[in-house]
Amino acid sequence: MRALLLIVFAVLFAPGAAAACAAPQRALVLVYHGLGPHRPYWVEPERFEADILYLLRRGYHTVSLRQIEGYALHGDRLPEKPVLLTFDDGVESVYRYALPITERYKVPSVLFMIGSRIGRPGHLSAAQLREMQRSGLWSIEAHTYDMHRYVRGVRGYAAQMVNPRPLEAPADRAEAIRQDTASEAKAFCRAGIPQPTAFAFPFGKHDGPAIALLHAAYPVLFDSRPALARPREFLLPRLDATAAPLPKLLEAYGG
Repeated sequence: MRALLLIVFAVLFAPGAAAACAAPQRALVLVYHGLGPHRPYWVEPERFEADILYLLRRGYHTVSLRQIEGYALHGDRLPEKPVLLTFDDGVESVYRYALPITERYKVPSVLFMIGSRIGRPGHLSAAQLREMQRSGLWSIEAHTYDMHRYVRGVRGYAAQMVNPRPLEAPADRAEAIRQDTASEAKAFCRAGIPQPTAFAFPFGKHDGPAIALLHAAYPVLFDSRPALARPREFLLPRLDATAAPLPKLLEAYGG
């Protein structure tokens, strides 16, 4: 009996045993859209800066997309209280306001760009995207080429990526997603920025076939489930940073 107790004690208190028994590390991923007044899903630049300061003062450590990729794909450890900042769509106000704020505080960030809107009025130009990439803080990633819309299908109006059109076979929808992914890659090439390795679903909407198709093209995917990210899960949830003041949001999700 004594020998058995010694064995149990040795296993429980061996180096690394506590880490092995610990709960998986969670990561906070926040999503913004534009910075400015009076638009849905936008926040004032002052609030975005206040959010960063609040996170830093609360002991959060901002991490890069590459760190999150290692965490999502291989279970790599992150700093304590990790947080990743992301922006969707690629509106011009991100360059005007978010870029200088992130440079001021040395905060890594991710921009998920709609490829067909590069250079369009109100959206980022290729030159602006290259400047953000050269900062060393921003990763420019994929948000479809031209499937960021609601369309009418057999389920009524829904996100195009997960909404079959009338008389559309599953193979047709799969081919449409593949073509859109190829067009996104060409848009990034024309803009002179690196090919994306991560993808954010428009409106956070997806289904099994869409997940499989997009994961074949991008190692890491993001949606809009209100939850904290877990290691070794390639589909990562994000909290909408515009849904509530950041202190309330963090309180609701254990921050």
